[in-house]
Parts: sequence; structure tokens; C-alpha cells
Amino acid sequence: MSDPIRMKKIEDIKANKGKIGTYTAFLAGDFLHFRAELTSLKKSDETPTTEKVRWNLVVIVSIFESFYKELFAKYIDFGTPYIDNAEKLSPDKRHISTESLIGISKDTFTVGDIFAYSLKYNSLDDIRRNYQIICSCDYIEKIKTYQFKLNGSDAVETKRAQENVEEIFSKLDKVFLLRHSLIHEYPANNVTTNIDEMLDYLDSAWLLLMVTDRMFWADTGLRKPF
Repeated sequence: MSDPIRMKKIEDIKANKGKIGTYTAFLAGDFLHFRAELTSLKKSDETPTTEKVRWNLVVIVSIFESFYKELFAKYIDFGTPYIDNAEKLSPDKRHISTESLIGISKDTFTVGDIFAYSLKYNSLDDIRRNYQIICSCDYIEKIKTYQFKLNGSDAVETKRAQENVEEIFSKLDKVFLLRHSLIHEYPANNVTTNIDEMLDYLDSAWLLLMVTDRMFWADTGLRKPF
């Protein structure tokens, strides 16, 4: 007899495929959408509830998990040196559950997907560690020193991310910690934030996503969006 709770979780995972998505432009658009919603709320006469503001913490972490799983999968599927680096992961550090496999947002999945979905994404430290393993470099230092060939607004946004990358990571570290408390503790009274802080978190998240995406294109020379 099937477990109804487990079946519900599987159904939720399948439903999330359409809600979250994995394409960078789509995810970046979501960050901008949620930021616009909060900006509009700030300008209105409405007094937002605590839940309405702090629930964006969950949104940020969910988007990041989706983005980095796809990012690392695409790096690995690109081939050498990324797949060679991924193979250095010891078997005890690679574990993928049946539910995670079901949650892969594709009709078919690749070797890169299997590796990417076996990694941990519980914190920004986890993500930074994954990046170090797959790309053989420190994530923050790479952003700081990367020589981009960009023009216009792309160049301006990227420069802002590079010049403020340590501050961006510090803010997003806090997002992961607050989100953990919000989800796993009740009533999570220690999770306090206001609209201005949340707008800053969303802006930092968007900048990190965009600069990371641009490094991927430059690293691989690929042209098709992922």
C-alpha cells in the first residue's frame, strides 16, 4: 500500500517543476518580480505582515537551489575539466534520493544532472564548496578577478557584483540562516527582517545569479541558454 504522505511529497516535487524552473532568465526575472512587488508594497499605504515580507527568504533559497543544480549539471555535461573534477567526489559524498530524481525538471536527465542533484545546497558554504570542486577555483576570488568582455548595462551590473562580492556573500549567508530558522523552527521569532533589508537581499541574490551565469557562458563558450 502506498504511503499517502510520501506520494504527496512526490506530487509537490513534480508541481515545483513548473513553479520554479531552471532557466537563468526565468529565475532572474523572478527575483526582479518579487523585488518589484515589495517596492510597490513599500510605496503603498498597506502595512505588510511579517510573514509576507520574510517569506521571500524561502523564495531566494529555492531559486538558488534550482539555479545551482542546473549550473553544475551544465558545467559537468560540458566535459573536461568539469566532469573530471566531479568524478573526484568520493562515493560517500554522492547521494541522490529517488524523490530528487523525480524532482529533476526534465523529461530526461544527464550525467551532469545526477552529479548536481547529489550535492548539498543547505548553505552558501555548500554552494561555494561545490563550485570549488567542479570549477577548481575559489568562487569569490573568481568573481573578483574574472575578466569579462561586456558592454552597456551588462558591464555595469557585473562590475557592481565584482566590487561588492564579499558583501553580497555575507548578506546571502544570512538569508540561508534565516530561511533555515523560518522553515525548521516555530514560531521562528528570531527571524526578523524588514522590507528594505529584503529588497537588499533580493538585489544581492540577483547580482550573484547574473554574474555567475555570465562566467558560465565565458568559461564554456556555449551560446544556447540553459
